[in-house]
Amino acid sequence: MSDILTGSCLCGAVATYDKAADSGNMVTRSFCPTCGCQMWSENSAMPHMVFLHANSLDDPEVFQPMFVVYRNVRHPGTGSRAKA
Repeated sequence: MSDILTGSCLCGAVATYDKAADSGNMVTRSFCPTCGCQMWSENSAMPHMVFLHANSLDDPEVFQPMFVVYRNVRHPGTGSRAKA
């Protein structure tokens, strides 16, 4: 788990799994093992960044995203200010 983030889903603790990204870099995905909710991801190529999943936020509009990875499935609150 990230040294930056600690947290849990309302169901309980967060679990992780590693999988190679399309780029070949390793991605660690954090999720709730009870309900399956995706919480955040980390990419080995960008160890200083944490990718929050909008569905894990109580109020997604509190944060302005720096960029959107998959723009065609972005959260409606991200608007056009996010860079593709």
